[in-house]
Amino acid sequence: MEDSSRFAAAVPHTSRARKDHEAAGQDYHFISRAQFEADILNRKFVEHGEYEKAYYGTSLEAIREVVNSGKICVLNLHPQSLKILRGSDLKPYTVFVAPPSLEKLRQKKIRNG
Repeated sequence: MEDSSRFAAAVPHTSRARKDHEAAGQDYHFISRAQFEADILNRKFVEHGEYEKAYYGTSLEAIREVVNSGKICVLNLHPQSLKILRGSDLKPYTVFVAPPSLEKLRQKKIRNG
């Protein structure tokens, strides 16, 4: 992130094994598949999904960790996830970013080479 003194991303959770170059709590919060499934049932995640037989997700607690550190937590969420976030004790600001049309992108590519 450009201004890491003010902004930070929430550290995501995963049920996969840690890779050698990864640091627990910095790259991911590594938890068991059973714990991840229990946390899903307890609605601890703003959003979650499964990829290559492992769960990945962003927890409300990971967001709170950023907020409690005095930083602004920046998230890139699916619009459906906003319902969970807004139903929490957190008070998010929501910004929707729409890409230019395909035609405008083509014109820009032609102009800029």
